[in-house]
Amino acid sequence: MFPVTHRIDRCGEWADASITPEQEDLQKLTRQFALAILSAAWGGDLSDDGLWTAAKNMAAAEPQIQKENEQ
Repeated sequence: MFPVTHRIDRCGEWADASITPEQEDLQKLTRQFALAILSAAWGGDLSDDGLWTAAKNMAAAEPQIQKENEQ
């Protein structure tokens, strides 16, 4: 039996070894935001570049949002 995976999951065999764990987490979060945006009604109005820009901006803001919620 093979493990259940998602389409965006990767084995990591070709991962960039120079990427820090924090950068890897940010990339994963960006992909998650991109998928969320695509599933939202307004996501269809974005170009490919606009989608990734919005996802990157949301992912970059996410740690700050967590800090604000903890206070």
